[in-house]
Amino acid sequence: MPSCIELSETRSSATNSNGKVSASRRFAVWDDSTPITTPSTIRDLFGTTVGSTALPDVGEIFPGEIDVFCVSYSIKLVQESRNLWNVDFQYESSEFEPSSEKKPDEPGYVEFTTNHTAEFRDAWRVAPGLVFPSQGDAGMNNECGGQKFDTAGEPLSIMRKFTTLEVTETVLLSTLVYRLSLINAARGARNNDNFYGGVPGTFLYLGGQSSRISISAARLTHRFLHDDWYHMIQSPSRGPDGRIALMSMQDGRRVAESVYWRQPFPSKVSFQSISENF
Repeated sequence: MPSCIELSETRSSATNSNGKVSASRRFAVWDDSTPITTPSTIRDLFGTTVGSTALPDVGEIFPGEIDVFCVSYSIKLVQESRNLWNVDFQYESSEFEPSSEKKPDEPGYVEFTTNHTAEFRDAWRVAPGLVFPSQGDAGMNNECGGQKFDTAGEPLSIMRKFTTLEVTETVLLSTLVYRLSLINAARGARNNDNFYGGVPGTFLYLGGQSSRISISAARLTHRFLHDDWYHMIQSPSRGPDGRIALMSMQDGRRVAESVYWRQPFPSKVSFQSISENF
């Protein structure tokens, strides 16, 4: 069975005059039972855990960094050893140059579009007086407050305002697999810090799409939805028979007795963790 250790003392990192970061790591790989004789055997181990050591792969991030990715490697047999191999991984920051005036096919280029809409949604309670739980983190007993708006438990439509935000970035193709794993983990989560003018909890990450645009670059488009109501929905209380519990108003109207907030998207993440370009 193969064994692997990182030679931690070989870790290095440097920044050139243009602000570009480069780094490196070295690992030793061997197999006492079946000696390794070809570099391809070691290459097949990239991206896996060998023994208790995670062997990197091209596209993975340098430990402790947010935008320094593995771009190349070299595998070399240690002379006068019993099939001991050194594996060196080279890392570089994702941007080619510090200039903000980048072309669309250059890593680090970012553009965004917004779409502002007004839609009609059902509601039992309306402003003024709506009470929103902090960051939209609704529990089971957060009443909506506000003005009673329904008719005998039936909701009425009100105008709601939404904003769809699309952020498109150009990235190194070698970093795409790592970035897609971040996208997969963040889908369906809300922002836990300020993001493009939205306070925590108001933006929902809808996911992204990617396409290759050159030999070394890919384009990623991320989609977000902003909602002042923190993406919560209203849910009226119901009696033992399953019907909406009603109460009588002084003006003779019958309305839902209690209405609670429900949060379909309880998870929150820092959207800055999805990309260094946000």
